[in-house]
Parts: sequence; C-alpha cells; structure tokens
Amino acid sequence: MAKNTEYKINPTKVNGRDSITDGNKIFSGDDLVNMPHSELYTMRAKAKDKDTQNLLAKYEHRAFAREATRDNPLYGVGLAAAVPIYQTKKALGFTNSRSDASLPQMAQGFTGIG
Repeated sequence: MAKNTEYKINPTKVNGRDSITDGNKIFSGDDLVNMPHSELYTMRAKAKDKDTQNLLAKYEHRAFAREATRDNPLYGVGLAAAVPIYQTKKALGFTNSRSDASLPQMAQGFTGIG
C-alpha cells in the first residue's frame, strides 16, 4: 500500500460488488473480505469520505473479529455481545466513529466471529 494514498470507492463494481481504489489498484470485495485487520485499518485511516468509510468499516469489523477469535476463541463470547452494543452506541451517537452504524457492519462482525 502506498504511504500517502487516499482510498475511495471505485465507481465500477467488481463481480457485482463495491470495490475500493487507490487510483492505481482496485480492491474487490473478495480482496477486502480476506485482508488482515491491519491493512483495512490503514485503508480507513486514508479514506476521507463517509461513503468509503462506511464501505470499508464492515470489512474491518469482520477482520477484527476473525483475528481476535482465531487467536483466542473465547473472545467470541464477548464479541457476540459487543458487536450489537457497539452498533447501538454508534446509532445513538455515543461514539466518535468514522462510519455510520449499520446492519451490514454488525453482520460482518458476527461473520468474523464464525
């Protein structure tokens, strides 16, 4: 990933799914689903607009849950409760989040738990 690159939603869908571009490379939904949390976190830090944040958030939440539970499966119990609580807090304005609350983020969080 380029250091000073801004990530944006790619106007062309890849395999019927939204994708992200840095102006040189296109990251399909399939790419994003399998990326490590650290890469998605970096992409979000470099995404300036809300639509891109909202698209990347669900993949980042999935990766976070996947990696946390892979390292310690018992984290899945806590995350199963934390995922809906976090989205509710976001919806009520109790967080300083870069993305809006959404059901796709919640679903991807649960998918990451397994």
